[in-house]
Amino acid sequence: MILINEITESQFRLYDFKFVIGDYATYNSYFKIVLETSEIIGLQTVTGGIKPSAEIFNNKLILIAGNNFYIYDLDGKIIRQFTSDCIFYEFIIYKNNILVVSELSIFLLNYDFVKIWSNNYNEIIDKVEMQGTKIVIQDYNKKIIYIDYFTGKEV
Repeated sequence: MILINEITESQFRLYDFKFVIGDYATYNSYFKIVLETSEIIGLQTVTGGIKPSAEIFNNKLILIAGNNFYIYDLDGKIIRQFTSDCIFYEFIIYKNNILVVSELSIFLLNYDFVKIWSNNYNEIIDKVEMQGTKIVIQDYNKKIIYIDYFTGKEV
């Protein structure tokens, strides 16, 4: 289990974090991330309204925070970082891969965090769900798109 709690800047400064994520010039939101191992990680983000989410996958910390998707080892070394002009909503771990969803795109990473495919859209993605090996995407205008999970192609 991973716990993510929003804290104040003064509380943030009191913690002796194992490592701190975030390199923004101006910080508006502060979070404390506690892993199953009781290690505490600090996260500094620009206020965006979407709470960060994190999970351990392949012995790595996977984290969405605003317009950044991070992959860290558990010692705080960054392995990969994806940045977008859009906000990342969620990631879905399925069949040892990671489906990453932002407002206008989705992409699939394999077990070793290598991008398999990516798709960009003109309309804001509202919902994403898995139905077997199909990804069902509903955009803001309620249009439904079906994508093959393994190829990223529309079906």
